[in-house]
Amino acid sequence: MMRPNTLFALIVVTLLVAAGTIWSRYDKAGAAGPPERGQPVIKGLVDVLNDVRTIDVLAGDEHFQLKGSGRSWSLPAKANYPANPETVSKLLFSLERMQVVEVMTSDPTKYDRLGVGEPGADGGGARRVRLLDENDAVLAAVIIGNPRTGSGQEVYVRKPDDGPSYVASERVDVPVEPIGWIDKVLMRFDVERVQRVVLTHADGEQVIARKEDQADPDFELARVPEGRAPKSPSEGRRLAGLLSYVTFDDVVDLAGIELERDDAVKAAFQTFDGLMITVTTVPIDDDPDGRFHARLRATTVGDDVQPSVTQEATALDEHVMRFAFVLPDYKGNEFRRRLDDVLVEVVPEEQPGPPEVEPAPSAPESVPETEPGAEGADVPDAEGLPEGGGGDG
Repeated sequence: MMRPNTLFALIVVTLLVAAGTIWSRYDKAGAAGPPERGQPVIKGLVDVLNDVRTIDVLAGDEHFQLKGSGRSWSLPAKANYPANPETVSKLLFSLERMQVVEVMTSDPTKYDRLGVGEPGADGGGARRVRLLDENDAVLAAVIIGNPRTGSGQEVYVRKPDDGPSYVASERVDVPVEPIGWIDKVLMRFDVERVQRVVLTHADGEQVIARKEDQADPDFELARVPEGRAPKSPSEGRRLAGLLSYVTFDDVVDLAGIELERDDAVKAAFQTFDGLMITVTTVPIDDDPDGRFHARLRATTVGDDVQPSVTQEATALDEHVMRFAFVLPDYKGNEFRRRLDDVLVEVVPEEQPGPPEVEPAPSAPESVPETEPGAEGADVPDAEGLPEGGGGDG
């Protein structure tokens, strides 16, 4: 049986080793004294980048985190929606490359001039970035300030202590809001894959565009009421192309959004190869910009769907199924078009009537019975003529 003193000694040794490991890792990432000109601002960061599990950002009123590793990161502040891996990689790469160009002031009263004062509500444009490991131990930390005027990529930085500030060689892009870390392009979709789109309103009205063959150049509007016609030949393609490029303003947890409403509109897109994408939109109550919440789902229809299409539907659905996306007003309204938005009344052409007939000329009021000099007319006799007869004279 182990003696109490021996057990206590083992516990102490274990704790010291653990603490030494944590300190050693933190020391690698810049805690071993201030850097000098030409040295990395965060010493040893390259050695601990693979251990980063949390990126902690403090800027103004915003304080949020990204969770993950490698190229897989998410934002708890946005219902754990995936962060753009390119944005994260660019940040970490810039921090690792950043070197000291010039040592600046150590006077805290002058930090604000450089934008490296204490970040927070009154911290101007300062942005503090901390890199944490799986145990939330700080691996590296830096405050990013203003760009150096006229220097291209140089920026003012300092460590989150009272040490000197620096001019650093690498400008660091640190989005100051959670949405800035997200790729807001939700979908790019080839309109030529679409076979049929149906917009269904809660009152039962449907707007339908389709084409019979994928090689057909145009989409036709279906079930057009008598006496009406498309506003333009492109109305069908405009509906079919709604998924061509979809961006969003924000993303929230779907669980908090009511979609079973009288003003909900469902847009269903079916492709020639069996993919089905549905977009349900509802207005955001009291939104000053008139925006919409949208839910997307993806599945397949038909019996002969290729495995690649099934995989596409599964991947898309897993990406979007837990979220509601905030669409700008112009895009949300496109998903909610009605027949009156795509059709016009047909005005019947006037049929030509019978040709007009010229009226017959009217007879003069009085016509002499005989023309002067005609047979039977009164003419002067010879006695009444001047001498010499017929005036030859």
